[in-house]
Amino acid sequence: MSHARRAAGMNQDELAGRVGRNRVTISDIERGVLRPSEELARVIADVLGLDLALLWKAPSQAPPAQTATLTIEEVQVVNAMRGVGRVERAKIWAFAMGLAAGGSAAGANAASEIASAVESVSLADQAAESQADSA
Repeated sequence: MSHARRAAGMNQDELAGRVGRNRVTISDIERGVLRPSEELARVIADVLGLDLALLWKAPSQAPPAQTATLTIEEVQVVNAMRGVGRVERAKIWAFAMGLAAGGSAAGANAASEIASAVESVSLADQAAESQADSA
């Protein structure tokens, strides 16, 4: 849990404040001295932006795709994207995928298709919400 907390850019005091506990409690949980209640574990996982099951697993027990190490810059991008809407987030990911494909035409086409598909879904969602609001 301490790795996840640090990756989220928080110290123990900050995490404690966000979950309504004190620093000693967070320290005890991280050291394995105290096992949190299921409710507290859910709150901690939510604050750290993690799946509850992954929060308590040792890195060797988690699926390989979910144990990737992020750079500080990558963590900052992920944290910044939490406040971004779904369409904008999809466009950012599509752009990143295009870059990952080396800026090739295929990568650019894939990115464009993803962004268009997400925008279509978003427009359909907005229409459904509008219809529900007027009913």
